[in-house]
Amino acid sequence: MKRLISSLIPIAFIILLFIVGGLIIKQQQIARNNNILSDYLKKSHQLFNDFSNTISTFVRTSGIEIPDFELIDSKGNINTLSEIVKNEKMLVYLPKISCNSCTNRETELINTIFGEKIKEVMIVSNFQSLREQIFFERESNIASYSLKKDVNFPLKEYEQQVVIFLISKSLLANCVLVPDEASAKIAEIYYQSVAKRNLIQDE
Repeated sequence: MKRLISSLIPIAFIILLFIVGGLIIKQQQIARNNNILSDYLKKSHQLFNDFSNTISTFVRTSGIEIPDFELIDSKGNINTLSEIVKNEKMLVYLPKISCNSCTNRETELINTIFGEKIKEVMIVSNFQSLREQIFFERESNIASYSLKKDVNFPLKEYEQQVVIFLISKSLLANCVLVPDEASAKIAEIYYQSVAKRNLIQDE
């Protein structure tokens, strides 16, 4: 009996080592997962802070009155802004269509996020010709309008830069975003917020 017990002790010790080793590995996995979760939360928190800081920097004044200026659609028809904006829309102003790859990437992102709601988006630009406008609208799948040659973009401080805002049917510009390369992620979050109706307030 004593011999049996003596022979079982090493086996029991080995089993104990396996159990302890398993527990240590499990604890390490838990610690690793906790670290991953902690890093994720830190990154999420940082992203939120970056978003908040960028929003405070880039999302400017709301409730700006926009004059009822005229725009040319892709069929060559002249429409006033009030005729186009029957319901609140997201207006993207592109001073010029210069960087095709950049513009395509942005319009693809907008299409991906908005999907069937793409009609809630409109693009205004200084198209060089009706042909360029038609081609752009077909490629981007977004309603596009051109400024008349004698008409300047109504928000003069943003006339030479990309600007995005929500335009209400009463022609008020809200949540004005002036994106740049450093705020690409912010623009994406902005689009998602608009598409999910987190920013748009229907009148």
